[in-house]
Amino acid sequence: MSSGFHAVRYLAHALEKGDTLKAVVERLGVSEPTLQAWRRGQTPGGKKTQSSEQGAAPLELVVVHPPKQHAPSPVATTFAVVSLQGWRVEGLGLEEAAQLLRRLAC
Repeated sequence: MSSGFHAVRYLAHALEKGDTLKAVVERLGVSEPTLQAWRRGQTPGGKKTQSSEQGAAPLELVVVHPPKQHAPSPVATTFAVVSLQGWRVEGLGLEEAAQLLRRLAC
């Protein structure tokens, strides 16, 4: 099914609920002439589509939940910088490790 078909179904549902055509086109992000062409079963260029999908089933409500936020790790993340000569600096945070490596020109 085309996006135009879904937009027309959405428009019909929204108009039944009392929305205006202007509000629907703003929400969908399409122009009013495009949506009107889709309602007539045409593409925006004016060509008739193969099927205008009359008598389609009502829209199905889909609920979208935002992704769950993960709690920060209770264990602090630290880094150790180890040189080829064997010296070691441990317990650095990410920014501290980055500053050290920049100063050492690594």
